[in-house]
Amino acid sequence: MAFPSPLPPPPATPVRLSTAMRPPRRTASPLRTCLSCGAGVIIVVVMMSCLCVVASFGFYFADPPEQTNILILGGDARPGTNEEKIARTDSIIIMSIDPDGKQVSMLSVPRGMYVESPNYGLIMANTVVRNAEVYAPGTGEDEIVNTLETTFNVDIDHTVRISFEGFVELVDAVGGIEIDVPKRIVDRQYPTHDGGTIEVVFEPGEQTMDGERALQYARTRHQDDDYGRAARQQQVMEALMKKLANPLHWSEAWEVIDKHYETDLTAEKAFRLAPALVLYGRGDSLQELVINTDYMIVVDGTLRPNMDKLEAWVEEHLR
Repeated sequence: MAFPSPLPPPPATPVRLSTAMRPPRRTASPLRTCLSCGAGVIIVVVMMSCLCVVASFGFYFADPPEQTNILILGGDARPGTNEEKIARTDSIIIMSIDPDGKQVSMLSVPRGMYVESPNYGLIMANTVVRNAEVYAPGTGEDEIVNTLETTFNVDIDHTVRISFEGFVELVDAVGGIEIDVPKRIVDRQYPTHDGGTIEVVFEPGEQTMDGERALQYARTRHQDDDYGRAARQQQVMEALMKKLANPLHWSEAWEVIDKHYETDLTAEKAFRLAPALVLYGRGDSLQELVINTDYMIVVDGTLRPNMDKLEAWVEEHLR
C-alpha cells in the first residue's frame, strides 16, 4: 500500500505577501474613531468609579461606621440666604443608617405636629427653625435638633438642609427617578415659585420623573393630607437612594450637593456611610414610618406624638 509523501518542511523564513498581493488596509472612519474615543472615556470613568466603590467598601468592611442619625430638612429657598433660614420647614425626616443592624430607617415628622422646643415652648414642628432664626439668627438647626432629640430621646449626629432647587437638580443629575404612583392624584392648587397655583395630575402606575415632576409629587397634598405627602416624600427618597447607589452618578450628584446643600456631614463620613446606603437603603432593609394620627394624641386641641405607641419603633430603628 502506498503512503502519501510527508508534508514539505516549513520555509526557513516566513513568506510575506507583496504589496500588490496584500488586500488594501481599511481606513477607520471618523465616526468609528470618535466612538472609540468615547468608549475609552466611558471605560476610564467606569474603572475609576469601580475603584472608588472597591475602596469605599474596603474601608467599610474593615472598619464599619457606627449607627448615624441624620436630620433631613427640606424648604423652599436657596440654602445660605436669610430667606431660607426663616422659611417654614416643608419636610422633616430623621434618617438612621445602621451598618451593624444592616438597615436604613426613615421617620417622617409631620409639619403640623406640636413639639416642645427648649427655648420657644410648645410650637408646630415646621416653625421651630423659623422661630429660632427670627429671635436668634443662626440657631435654627440647633433648636430643631435639640427639640427632636428631646421629643424622641434619640441622638441626631448630622443635619442636611435641602432647597427645592437643589432637589430638582439632584434628581435631574441622576437621570430622573422611577416612581410607582399607587393612585390617581389631582391637585388643583399646587403652589408655584411665584406665589400662584397650577393644576398637577399624576396617573397611577410606574413612571420616570424628572426633578420638577418629582418635586411636585413629593409636595402635593390637597387631594389627601400631610401624612400622604410624607409617605410620598419617603417614596421619592427611596427612589433617589436607588439611583445614588450607582457610582456612575456620584460625580454629577456631588457637584449638585456641593452647590445647593448645607450639611455638617464631611465628605469622608459620607464616603464611609455610602456602602450602607447601597446595601440596606432598599427592600426589606429599608424601614419607614410616617407619624400619622395613629401615632399621635390630642392634647388641648393640638396633635402631639404618642410616645407609648412610637417607643418600640424608635428604640429598634433610631437608637
